[in-house]
Amino acid sequence: MSENKSHTREELLEKISSALFGDDNSASTEKGVSKSINMQKVASLTMTASKMLKYAAEETKKMKVQMEKLADENQKLASELLIREKKERGTELAALMNDKKMIKKADIPAQAQKIAELDDEAFEMFKTAVENISVKSEKVGLDNLTFLDGTYNINNIRDNRKTTLADSIEDAINEKS
Repeated sequence: MSENKSHTREELLEKISSALFGDDNSASTEKGVSKSINMQKVASLTMTASKMLKYAAEETKKMKVQMEKLADENQKLASELLIREKKERGTELAALMNDKKMIKKADIPAQAQKIAELDDEAFEMFKTAVENISVKSEKVGLDNLTFLDGTYNINNIRDNRKTTLADSIEDAINEKS
């Protein structure tokens, strides 16, 4: 039976060989054997090429799936980076607002979150507005206190005070001395 299969295989190879090379079956036995060997080589090379093409197709599919996964991961990372950048610029602008006494220090995180939610155009407009606000410098203490009518001055308040019973007694004691 195996002899029959090999014989059929040789016949098949001869038919393929004749179809490929255009030779008829009237060739000599040596040419037939030579054709048979060539056909076996061609068949072997064809099978190898077929296997390589299948392998290449499988690898291409795997690489395509991998590229899709990497593209999705890249998109996620880009989104995370954008969110992080918006949070950072929101925090910086909220700190600037705190420096300009627009918000309290405790309100910085909440304000930074609100700023991070702004789109780019709104952020730039808001940032420009905050940067253009001038901060008035405050004096630490009072040098001089004058009331609206100008009658009292903190430096000479003793001279301009209203007279009370205690002040009158104090003044009388001072006059006797």
